[in-house]
Amino acid sequence: MMPTVLWYLKIKVIEDLTQKRRKHIQSCRDNKDSSHEIIANMYSDPSHFIYELLQNSDDAGASKITFQLTSNKLSITHNGKKLFNYEDVNSITTVGSSTKKDDVNSIGTFGAGFKSVFAITKTPSIHSGDYHFKISDFIVPEEIPSDNTEKQLTKIILPFGHPDITAGNAYEQIANRLQSLESESLLFLHNIKEVKWSTENNRGHYLSEIKDERASLISQVNDEDRLTEFFLTTKDIEVGNIEIVLKLVEIKV
Repeated sequence: MMPTVLWYLKIKVIEDLTQKRRKHIQSCRDNKDSSHEIIANMYSDPSHFIYELLQNSDDAGASKITFQLTSNKLSITHNGKKLFNYEDVNSITTVGSSTKKDDVNSIGTFGAGFKSVFAITKTPSIHSGDYHFKISDFIVPEEIPSDNTEKQLTKIILPFGHPDITAGNAYEQIANRLQSLESESLLFLHNIKEVKWSTENNRGHYLSEIKDERASLISQVNDEDRLTEFFLTTKDIEVGNIEIVLKLVEIKV
C-alpha cells in the first residue's frame, strides 16, 4: 500500500516533536535539571507502574488487559477504545500535560503515571492505532516500525536493561507484583472486566461481572479456580462543592 499524504504529515509532526524534545533534554543537561528522573523514581517499589498502567488502560476504555512477562521484557496489551493520536504522543512525552486532565472520571489525571515505567526500562515503546514509537531520555519520542499489533489494540513494550536494576531483578519484582495482583482490583476500575497475566512459570486470569448490586469475581491462578461474590452498596458524600460516590464492598458469606 502506497503511503498517503496523511501518513507523511504524521511522520513530519513526530519528527518535529522528536527534535523539540531533544533540544529540551540538552537544555536540562546544561542546567543540571534532573526532574524527569526524579518523577520516574517517585515510587520506592519499581514495579508500582503495574497499577499506573491498569489505571491508564481503564481510562482509555479498555475492557481487557494482558501482561506477558519474559526474561527480557514486559508486554502489556489492552483493547482500549481510545487509540493514540498526536496529542497523546505529545502528552505522554512530557510532564504536567495530560489529555485526561479535564475528565473527572479518569483515575490518572496528571500525566506523570506513565513515567514510572522508567524505573525498569530506558526505552519503552508503544504501538497504538497509526502510531508506533519508542521513548528515550524520558521525553523523546522516536518513530519505529509497526510490530503488527492489531490496529484496534494498544501494546506497550518495556524492554529490560536499566543501568540501576538487572533484568533478573526486574523480572523478579514484576513477577511478584503480578502474582500478588488481586482479582478484587477489578471492583475499583470503571471499564476493565478481564485481566490476564503470565510469567515464565505462572499465569493468572481474572474476570468480573457486576449486575445490579451483585459482583461476581472469577479468578484462576495456574490450575486453581475461585469464585467470589460481593454485595455492592453506594453512598454519596459531599466534600465542599464536590459530590463523591463511594462504593462499599461487603463480602457475601
